[in-house]
Parts: sequence; structure tokens; C-alpha cells
Amino acid sequence: MRTSLIHKSKPTVYKAVKTACNRLNLVIDRDDFEKGRISIYSEGDILSFGNKISISISKRGRDSFLRISSKSAAPIQLFDWGTNKDIEEDLMEEIKDILLK
Repeated sequence: MRTSLIHKSKPTVYKAVKTACNRLNLVIDRDDFEKGRISIYSEGDILSFGNKISISISKRGRDSFLRISSKSAAPIQLFDWGTNKDIEEDLMEEIKDILLK
């Protein structure tokens, strides 16, 4: 799980998350702005059945608290090969890059 306090409003962070998902070719399954939740799916490859990614964005005063969590889509997958960590890190970095522009 990756977390970050971001000095931007919730709507700004929410938009950046959706843009980052698009840039990283992640499929948004569900999103609910009011609850600050986005569910994403990443397709699998030779080492993985795919990943389910959960994102939550909550308001903290004028700032936003962002939490990204990834897990294997198939409960039978025994090893994650670092895929979940890589997805979380890549997504967090992409979001931060978007917000810096």
C-alpha cells in the first residue's frame, strides 16, 4: 500500500488519478467521487492473472490524503513477483507528475 498527503484539493487529485490511469492503460471499473473511491483493473501477463487496484482520496483540510492498494486478481496466485508494489509505485509517481504540471 502506498499513501501520500497531497497539497491539492480532492477534485484536483481525483482528476489526476483518472488521468494517470488512462496514461498507464489501467481500466477503471468503478468510481465514486462522493466516497472518494476508484476501483481499477490491470490486465495480467505471463507472471500474473491481473491486479485489482483500490484508490481512496479523502479530504484533509485543504489537502487530500491518497491511498493506493493493489492485489492479485486471482486468489489462487501464490506469488506476486513484485507486481503489486510496482503498480502502486508507478501509479503514485504518475499522479504526482501530473499534479506538478
